[in-house]
Amino acid sequence: MNKEDLIKKIKALADRGIGGEKENAQKLLKGLMQKYNINEEEISEDLIKEFDIKMPKVYKAAELANQVLYSIVGKENGDTKGLFSWRGTKHYFIRCTAAEFLEFEAKLKFYAHFFKKELDTFYSAFVQANSIFPPPNKSKPSGKHTLTEEDMKMLALASRLDKHEYLLQIGGGK
Repeated sequence: MNKEDLIKKIKALADRGIGGEKENAQKLLKGLMQKYNINEEEISEDLIKEFDIKMPKVYKAAELANQVLYSIVGKENGDTKGLFSWRGTKHYFIRCTAAEFLEFEAKLKFYAHFFKKELDTFYSAFVQANSIFPPPNKSKPSGKHTLTEEDMKMLALASRLDKHEYLLQIGGGK
C-alpha cells in the first residue's frame, strides 16, 4: 500500500472510525496536514502541485531524493511529476499529489538517515582496507578492546574492498 492510499485510509478512519481508533486517526491526520500545510480537498483530489523540499545533508542527496520520488510516482512519458531545481541554485521542489508528497517526505527522511549511517560504515571500512593509519610511534592506543556489531560489519566490508596502494612519487632525474 502506498502513502496516498494510507493517507486516504487514515482519513476514512478519522471520518468513520469508532472511539479511540477514530480519535487517533484524526490526530495523526491533523498532524500530517498541519506539518505539510495540506487541506482535506488536496488529499482527496489527485491534483499535482509543487512542493518545496529541503534536501538532506548527505552525499548524493539529490540522487537519493530522486530515487525515492521515483519509487513513489514512477515515470511515464510526458509525466509532469518529478524532482526539479531552479537553474544554478540548490533550491529543490517536487511535483506530485499531496498524498505522494507526504509519502516522499517520510521515506526521504528514513532512507537519508540509514544512507548516511551506511556511508559512515563504508568510510571506516575504506580506511581499514587501505590501512590509512599513522605509524605506531605517532599514534595513541584507543583503549577500545571489544568489537561492536557495527565494527564487525565494517571489517567484513573492508575485507571485500579493493586495496589501493599509494606509491611515493619521486621527482625524476635530469
